[in-house]
Amino acid sequence: MSEPTRTSRAPADKRLTYQQWKRRKMLRLARNWVLFLAGCAAVVALLTGGILWLLPKVHGLLAGPKVCAASRCGVMGSSFAPVEAAI
Repeated sequence: MSEPTRTSRAPADKRLTYQQWKRRKMLRLARNWVLFLAGCAAVVALLTGGILWLLPKVHGLLAGPKVCAASRCGVMGSSFAPVEAAI
């Protein structure tokens, strides 16, 4: 017969005191929260990066090409007025 496998690393005869159990419980809880918050931060970073990458592409598809023509600048229509006539 094979002996049953245990999941604990501590020997069966050594039990934790209440303070040790409480400390391990708090450390496990803190570790779980750190992992959870790190996972949430990674998801937010990926979604933000994806949205910022995708927004200009979607805007370009929906808005279409924008025509930029230079305005005509003529001497006759300018509003420049010299302060002195000698200039």
